[in-house]
Amino acid sequence: MRYEGSMTALRRAVRWCLPALALAAAPAARAQGEPAADAPFPLTLKVGEVKPLCPTGTVQCPPRAILCDDPKVAVGADSPEGGALRGVGPGTTTCSAAGGSPLGARRVYRVTVVAPGDAAQGAGGR
Repeated sequence: MRYEGSMTALRRAVRWCLPALALAAAPAARAQGEPAADAPFPLTLKVGEVKPLCPTGTVQCPPRAILCDDPKVAVGADSPEGGALRGVGPGTTTCSAAGGSPLGARRVYRVTVVAPGDAAQGAGGR
């Protein structure tokens, strides 16, 4: 004869413990995957390169009011695909773009610009 009392308690424990374990494991899973939504999105450009922001899927298109902390490294630019970032000089800076409306939520980017010679060592002409 089976004792049903222990199975009911076991089912109740499983019903409560599994969701709790899933909630506890969620931050660890995110830590191993992509960066948090509020972390700057990393972008790497060459000097003179223009990179549209819409194809990255990180901002509501069209991006507007693109601002960079150090305009000697990167600046906002226009491209056929919409708002973009243009590498000006080697270095790293933080840039942001408003999604949709200039007053809307902003997406932050950590932009690293490399000199063309640094990006393609030995890939020159004669």
